[in-house]
Amino acid sequence: MKSAKRILALALIAMMALSLAACSKTDAEKLIGKWDIDTKSLYIMAGVPEDQVEEFKSMVGDMSGSMEFTKDGKIIMIMTAMGQTNKEENAYTVEGNKIVINGDPAEFKISGKTLTLKHEAFDLTLTKAK
Repeated sequence: MKSAKRILALALIAMMALSLAACSKTDAEKLIGKWDIDTKSLYIMAGVPEDQVEEFKSMVGDMSGSMEFTKDGKIIMIMTAMGQTNKEENAYTVEGNKIVINGDPAEFKISGKTLTLKHEAFDLTLTKAK
């Protein structure tokens, strides 16, 4: 009788653990929302060598940017530099651990509130916006 109760208890615990795992969001679902681009990453993405970021920043001022991934497969990128704001909208898909924007893939990883994009030309670090 005691062992039957133990087996039943273990089975219930296993079922609860599996149901919690099934409810967790996929990385593609975690991607949805607005992400602020790390300032240093913006300069590097703009082609400024990493060792010249501070010098370039003192000449042109701060840059800011964000990427918003929507549920319907749109990415809205906003970049502000030298008082000018540029907004671009594209389509994206998620294929495994890659985000594909207009046929151009980049590996991505989400760790807590940090999104890392690795592209052949640059790496970006983004933080989930509030």
